[in-house]
Amino acid sequence: MTTWEGGTKGSQFTRKFVVKDTDGNILCDVDTMWALVNPHSHKICRPSEYIYEQIPCEDKVEAKVIKFKAEAPEKIKDYTFVYSDIDANGHVNNGVYLRLMSDIIPQELTDKHLKTLRINFIHECRQGETVGLYLEINDKICTAEGRFPDGKVSFEAQAEFV
Repeated sequence: MTTWEGGTKGSQFTRKFVVKDTDGNILCDVDTMWALVNPHSHKICRPSEYIYEQIPCEDKVEAKVIKFKAEAPEKIKDYTFVYSDIDANGHVNNGVYLRLMSDIIPQELTDKHLKTLRINFIHECRQGETVGLYLEINDKICTAEGRFPDGKVSFEAQAEFV
C-alpha cells in the first residue's frame, strides 16, 4: 500500500491510498477528504490556523465530496452503539458505520463483487446513542443512512456491486 497527502482545500485535507498486488496491479484506489475538528469545541479547524510547512507533492489528489441521497429508504432496524464501537476520542470508530451498512445489505448483493464504496460522516455518534438504519436498493447500488430519533442524519453510505 502506498499513501500520500494531497494538499488542502478550504477546511479539508486530502489523502490518497493505492493498494497493489505483487505484480503491480492496482487492487484498490482510494481518495479521501478529512476535516480537522477541535475535540473540545467540536468546531472545524482550518489548516491556515496552524503554522506548518506544507510538504510538496507531485501527484495532487483531486478528491471531492460526492453527495448522494436515498430517495425513499426503508427502515431496517435500530442500533444502539456499545463500548466496543467507540474509539479513543469517545465517538464511534469510522469502520463501525461500514459494518452496520454491510449488516443490512441482502446476501444476494454481498455475494457479488464490491465495485465502489462511499461514505459521508455527517454527525458523530457516541456510546449509548441509537440510530435507525435505513436502506434503499436501486439495481446493484445500495444507499444506507443512519438517522437519530429526531431524523437528523449521522452518516450516509453507498455501495455498488458488480
